[in-house]
Amino acid sequence: MKEIKPNQPHPSEELLDKIRWIAYYKSMVSLAYRGEFNKFGVYVQSKDTYGEMKDKYQPTTSKTVYMAGGKFIPNLIFTEVTKDPPLEYPYEIYDGLDIMAPDYDERAKQRENDYRNRLNIGEISETETLINKYKPGSWEDKLDLLWKFTEEFAEKYVGQDYP
Repeated sequence: MKEIKPNQPHPSEELLDKIRWIAYYKSMVSLAYRGEFNKFGVYVQSKDTYGEMKDKYQPTTSKTVYMAGGKFIPNLIFTEVTKDPPLEYPYEIYDGLDIMAPDYDERAKQRENDYRNRLNIGEISETETLINKYKPGSWEDKLDLLWKFTEEFAEKYVGQDYP
């Protein structure tokens, strides 16, 4: 996968965020409702893939590919690659602690808890966004309409079954 060159136009972070959320909400509704997202003439899709595996249950690298634009030819393709750290504690979390100090156990436990909390909120994961294709155009105006529709639609129908 090639990233676009620096001298070519790049999408704004706001545009990327809109596409991420539209794809997220679209995945949260039943198949019967997903067609509603295509009525604006702009199409948003995403696909998750998993790369390297630490073991058969724990991926260490995941990718999400987002596409937006025309029905058959996307005008924007970008990939988010997330690399998760191993679940074992890195020895660096204990750096600087005096093992002979009376409060060593308490301070070590606190550092372990801080590390766990950072893992749980995704603060330690590394995410890189690669722009593979970007062609600005009128589809971005349609995407703004789709974004407004998505916000209203999500409030009413996310988690609902088709009547």
